Amino acid sequence: ALFFLVPLYTYYFLFVIGDLHGSIQRYFPRRERARLERVFARIGEVISSFFRGRLAVAFLKGLFLAIGLTVAGMPYGFLFGMLSGVLSIIPFVGAFGGFVLALLVGILDHGVLGALWRASLVFGAGELIEGYVLVPKILGDRLGLHPLVVFFSLLAGGAALGMLGLLIALPLTATLVILFQEFVSPALKQFADEGG
Repeated sequence: ALFFLVPLYTYYFLFVIGDLHGSIQRYFPRRERARLERVFARIGEVISSFFRGRLAVAFLKGLFLAIGLTVAGMPYGFLFGMLSGVLSIIPFVGAFGGFVLALLVGILDHGVLGALWRASLVFGAGELIEGYVLVPKILGDRLGLHPLVVFFSLLAGGAALGMLGLLIALPLTATLVILFQEFVSPALKQFADEGG
């Protein structure tokens, strides 16, 4: 299902959301229209940044895996590494698919144990680099989220909705942060000032 969900999800957020935004804009209350337009514009920028960042993470992870598999002497290492990186847009699917392909082809050259430790080492390092370096640094910076917020939102999204939760956790968290900054934070500041 994720093979069909991710392209539809990507297409919607890249091409259709602008039309949707334009069509519902006329129903905003007149006195709040400028503020709501600004909020939706910020949310749109965050979602676009998320997809650009996700593509950058996928490319860098694929490049790391391709180089690692090639250095480890795995046949077709560059091809399987880049393919796994592209498929890593879907959480866990790319890593698992690339690992299985590299392992199956590597068995022909290195035997079961030789292929297993080589593929495990490269893909394990790739997952660590993606999870602890690339996602917090690239996606966190692009979305304006602290790395701890990125980790927490991914854990919460995965626990709540599984793989779909991992896909939508970061854009949803960034959207909630924007809504908090625009609507809740000013009200709290005003309440604090009036109380003082």
